[in-house]
Amino acid sequence: MGDRGDPQGGSKHVYGKRVFYLDEDTWTVAYQDAYDTRKQLWRVAIHPIIQFYDAKVPWYRANIWHDLSNSSYLFSLLDNEIKQPWKFGEKGRWADFQPDSLRRIGTK
Repeated sequence: MGDRGDPQGGSKHVYGKRVFYLDEDTWTVAYQDAYDTRKQLWRVAIHPIIQFYDAKVPWYRANIWHDLSNSSYLFSLLDNEIKQPWKFGEKGRWADFQPDSLRRIGTK
C-alpha cells in the first residue's frame, strides 16, 4: 500500500482534494467541492435533504453534480415519479445480510 496520495501503489484518486460541508442538524453532507490535481475547483455538488417527520429521519432528496470544466451536470436519486412513498422501519432477516443473499434476490 502506498502513501495517502497513492493508496493502490501506482494509481491516483480522480480528485486532488474534496471539501465537505455538513448540515449542522443532521451531520450529513449538504454541499461538496471537488478539486482536480492542479488544485482547481472542478465539480460542485448539492445534496438536498428532506425531513421525514413521521419516521423521524432526514434523507437525501437528490444528488446534483455540476462539472465546471465542461458545463455538464448530473441529477441522481430523483424520486418525483415514484408512486409509493419511502418505507422506513422495514425489518430485515439475518439471511438478507449474508454473502449469498444477492444471488437469491437475483433469481426471484
